[in-house]
Amino acid sequence: MNQTTNYQLSQWDREDRILRENFNADNAKIDAALKAEAEARQAADDALTGEISLLKTRFYSGRVAGNGQVTHTISLPGRPLLVIMASEYDFLIGIPGGGRSLVVYPNNTNAIAQTCSTTGNNFTWGPGCNVSGNSYYVFAILAP
Repeated sequence: MNQTTNYQLSQWDREDRILRENFNADNAKIDAALKAEAEARQAADDALTGEISLLKTRFYSGRVAGNGQVTHTISLPGRPLLVIMASEYDFLIGIPGGGRSLVVYPNNTNAIAQTCSTTGNNFTWGPGCNVSGNSYYVFAILAP
């Protein structure tokens, strides 16, 4: 009796005696190969889960005018994870989950730490990076 190259399954010639044990052994080999393939596919799918959630991460860019108030709130199209704002005079890096932001004034090398927060899709910061009449460019990474 001959066997297949890859899985050594039975291949009978005309003169071979056909035995149930051969069929059972072949079925066990096929079952094991299918199970191993299914487990490998599941492991590959599990490994991609983190990458897929990263692909679902959204980004926002826009502009906002400073209002000169102690705090300023803007509404974004999703819950912000990181907000970067910049004008020609100052810029802000805010991490709402940590409740802190940093405002840097490049013209005079000053930087101040201040609080920031989120409520739903709203991002609130202050007092820095909010000069009345200044136009601020906003870039935000939003939660998936």
